[in-house]
Amino acid sequence: MTNLAQDTSPATAGKRILIGGYYGFENFGDELIAQVIIDHLRQYGAEPVLLSAEPQKTARQYGVEAVGRTDVKAIWHTMKHCHGFIIGGGGLFQDKTGPLSPVYYGGLMMMATVARRPIAFFAQGVGPLKRLLSQWILGFVINRANLIVVRDRASQEYLKTCTKKGVYLMADPGWLVGNLIPKTTDLTVPPKGIGVSLRPWPDLTSKAIGQVAETLMQIPGVQDHGVNLIDCHAGTDMAALARLEAHLKRLKVPYRWFHSHQVIEGILASELVVAMRFHALLVAAALSRPVVGLAYDPKVRYLMGQINGLCFEPDQWETLAQTVADDHNVQDWLKPDTLKGIIDLKRAAQQGFEQLDQWLNKL
Repeated sequence: MTNLAQDTSPATAGKRILIGGYYGFENFGDELIAQVIIDHLRQYGAEPVLLSAEPQKTARQYGVEAVGRTDVKAIWHTMKHCHGFIIGGGGLFQDKTGPLSPVYYGGLMMMATVARRPIAFFAQGVGPLKRLLSQWILGFVINRANLIVVRDRASQEYLKTCTKKGVYLMADPGWLVGNLIPKTTDLTVPPKGIGVSLRPWPDLTSKAIGQVAETLMQIPGVQDHGVNLIDCHAGTDMAALARLEAHLKRLKVPYRWFHSHQVIEGILASELVVAMRFHALLVAAALSRPVVGLAYDPKVRYLMGQINGLCFEPDQWETLAQTVADDHNVQDWLKPDTLKGIIDLKRAAQQGFEQLDQWLNKL
């Protein structure tokens, strides 16, 4: 495992760092970010403490201390007895899903401020923030942060209008997923099968899922090696994947399920990944798997643009099958500019952690 921390400072060893984010909900993307941050802090000699919706499960899964994310008394006690607070990563300050997220995460930052604990606003994507209250909360608490690192340029530009402090840019921590692969993993085994990640979405009609199934049938060897159904968010994605499963049964295509705690395993087992989920695409690219993005959200388009990868808009899904039929040697899809984009993004993610190291050294 590559050590991102260049200099493990004795002053940092044993320091307790509280981490707040959307953790404990069995969402692969958020749990991946938690794992990367925890791994880095451990290499730096610090002791991570995670706020979680399922603290007991989180404690078992990562071998860390965990605190219930709504247990105000326990959070306050932990905040007072930690040395610093990391808020992030992920898209925490947004009100697209409702008004409470900025209130909750802003409240955590205010709690850290009252407890006089240094704050790292880390690896976050900001927005959308449509409500004036949400904008005011972020504008107020961002100036309490000692370190501000965001994962996209739009967030950086927005925060520059809220604060005179430095706003640093990094790539998503998930690009460093390779650090989480155990050294004992045999990466020489050729991957077989096609990985598929779908999620609920109004335009994910039966016709659209049929087009995905038709696409899979165009890939040589799929009848022999099958399809890997990758469930990135427990309790959310399974229904969409089950609809694809019905098509696979009808077409007599073998398949395997990989659930939210097995996503990396499922991606490593796939020679190609076709996905709607942002972090399924990101991790597949980081692990040198060819990817096809099924655009349903601007962040998927943005990611695929960064690596010059194949990306299909909803009204283009019917061309998926023909595209694969015309050029089914999927390894050829890892073009030189794609590989360069991936290398650049891994470097940008590491640079974000170098900023975090400087913050840790000051605790």
